[in-house]
Formats: sequence, C-alpha cells, structure tokens
Amino acid sequence: MNDADRENLETRVLVLAATVKDAELTRAILARTGIACVACADQGHVCEQLTAGAGAVLIAEEAFHGGDGCLAEWLGRQPPWSDLPVLILARAGADSLAVARAMEVLGNVTVVERPARVAALISAVRSALRARQRQYQLRGQLVQRERLAEQLQMAMAAANAGSWQVNLTTGEFSASDRAIELHGLPPGTHLTHEQAAACVQPDDRASVEAALRLTFETGKPFRHEHRVPQPDGSIRWVVSHAERRDEGGQTCVIGLVQDVTERKLAEQCLRASDGRFRLAADAVNGIIYEYDFQTGHVERSRGLYEVVGYRPNEVPATAEWWWEQTHPDDRAANEKLFAELTGDSVVNEYRIRHKDGHWLRVEDRAVLLRDDGGKLVKMVGCTTDITERKAADDELRRQKDLLRAI
Repeated sequence: MNDADRENLETRVLVLAATVKDAELTRAILARTGIACVACADQGHVCEQLTAGAGAVLIAEEAFHGGDGCLAEWLGRQPPWSDLPVLILARAGADSLAVARAMEVLGNVTVVERPARVAALISAVRSALRARQRQYQLRGQLVQRERLAEQLQMAMAAANAGSWQVNLTTGEFSASDRAIELHGLPPGTHLTHEQAAACVQPDDRASVEAALRLTFETGKPFRHEHRVPQPDGSIRWVVSHAERRDEGGQTCVIGLVQDVTERKLAEQCLRASDGRFRLAADAVNGIIYEYDFQTGHVERSRGLYEVVGYRPNEVPATAEWWWEQTHPDDRAANEKLFAELTGDSVVNEYRIRHKDGHWLRVEDRAVLLRDDGGKLVKMVGCTTDITERKAADDELRRQKDLLRAI
C-alpha cells in the first residue's frame, strides 16, 4: 500500500446509521464536501474497516447497543498515540442512557443532536478529522523517534558504547546496561553517580571528578579517557563524553562512554614500534624517509642533518623541497624517474646540495608500496652519502688508467 492509498483510508468516515436510508443520506451529504464515507452494517463491519484505517466514526444512537460490542473493545486496544473521534447522532430532548453509555465506553465522543443542520454536522465531522490528522502526525513523529532510537542503539552497539545521565536537579543517575558493563558490573546494577565514579582507576579518579565538576558547574563539555579495573583483574580503557542541558526546569548531564581498550593498546604498541624504528633510523648512516603519494607529505629521519645539514623541522615536508636541492644537471632525470616509477623498488644516484653549499653524491634506494589496484600509495627508502666512495672509485680508476699508460 502506497502513502496515497493509506491517506485515503485514514481520512474516511465510517458511518453506522439506524437505517440503510439514513446511511446513504449521510454519505451523500458528506460526499458533497469531499469527505469520503463508508456505510457499515453493524459494529463488526465498523471494526473490520477500522483495522484498515479511518479518520472518525459516526454512529446513530439507535445503532449503539451498549458497551458489550466489539467497537468498545477495539477502541480499548488503541496504541498510545491514538484516540479515535466518535460522533454520536443523538435524538433531541431527553438524555439517553445509550448516549451516556457510549460516552462512558467509547472515550473520545462528541454528541450531535438530531435533527442536525447540515452545516453543523459537516463542521463536527471536519473537526473530528482534523483531530485525527494531528494524531496521525504524532504517530509519524513517534515512529521516526523509534527509528532514530533503533539506529542510535545500533550505532552504539557497533561502537561498543553505552549511555549515562545525571539529573543535577534531582540527583538521579541512570546508565544503560552497556555503560554498566564497561564499568565492570553486571547489567541491571543500580548505581549512584558516586558509585559509578568509584569504579574508575584510583589514579585517574581525581582528574575525572575535576573535569565532571567543571561540566556540572560551568557547562563546559566533558571528555576524558581513563581506566576502569575489571573483575578479572584486567584494565579497560574508556573514553567518556558529556554535555550539560537545561530542559523543562531541570538540568541534566547526558553522556556517552565507549570502550577504547583496543585503540589504547594499539597506540602503546605503535609508540613502542615507533621508538624502535627511530632508534634503528638513527643508527643508519643516512636519511630514512617515507613519502605519501596521496598527500605529498614526506616524513624524514634525523639523518637529514647528518647528510645535508638540515634538521627535519627546518624544511618543508615535501618532495618539491628535495628536488630544489638537487643539482640542476640531475634534476630533470630525477623528476622523470619519479614520474615514471615501475616495479616494486628503485635505485638512483645523483648530486644534492649541502646546507653549507657544497655538493654531495648520494644513493637513493626505495621500496614502492601499492594498493590492491596497483596504484602507488607510499615510497619508503634510504638516502646515503656516497661522496667519499665515489671519490675513491674515481681515484681507483685514475690509478688504473695511469698503470695502463706506463
């Protein structure tokens, strides 16, 4: 069923009249004003049509047989957003027990006395349909809210995160089961804010409480990474974010807590690995570098100072800067080689200018890294000073030439 069909069903009026003739007359009157109607034979028929959708029900007093019918039962099962308008066409004059009973068991009832003027009847029906339309709008908002809540829960589950809240006005603290689990406690455990804070590693507790106090008092957004001991003796790292909100005369701090243990362990391993790499790079008599083809960024080791007299933080982290230091007679060949890289490695010799102005002979050896599609991603290499070696080779050749000349 498309949206247009659903709207047509949800804006129609179900008519349960005293006679077939009355039903047809009512349908004709409402149809002239563009209001769709369905004439129903009895309460069972009304309930069948309600399942498909309706904007209001119009019932003659004589057609209502007390509260033992299915209509009262159907209305009693309405979802929270729904309060279906029911219009009772009552006989004028004395109060009717049937009308009184209808008002008692059918809920949202409007009584229209007969004989009713056509304008009054149409006005009452339109008012009921407008009220029903507002209910459908509320239904849409609730559905959207539920969908967003489900998406949020899925996102939080994927991020291994939980939520928590402190009502600063009442002092009430609440947390999701995942947030409680992240703090080393069984799901469903009832916590106070003080008990939750006590779950934090003692060495981290003071900084967490100080940052939270600042959020409570000033509204500054809260973000903190800290450790939480677990029942098995392990340590879990979490990051918590929170904001203070003032709504409805109450002040709350709403937060999110996420497990970042794997990231913290990876960072520790990376720092250790980076430390070992730097030690190895410093031990090499040359420049260890890494060039990123996507960003153009070049990371160079401290060997840059040993080779060409510049410290890495003194020069731009680009390949262009290096080409500018290359001997003019070698630059074109170097740039051509760089633009036409093939294979998995490259070796090149050229001249480079030292910071003090003299020229060095260097050898460049690099490994080329590609993605699954064969596109160049990075180049990792080492540039070494071969000036003395080349000078020795030149001298050896000169000596050989002299020997052959004798």
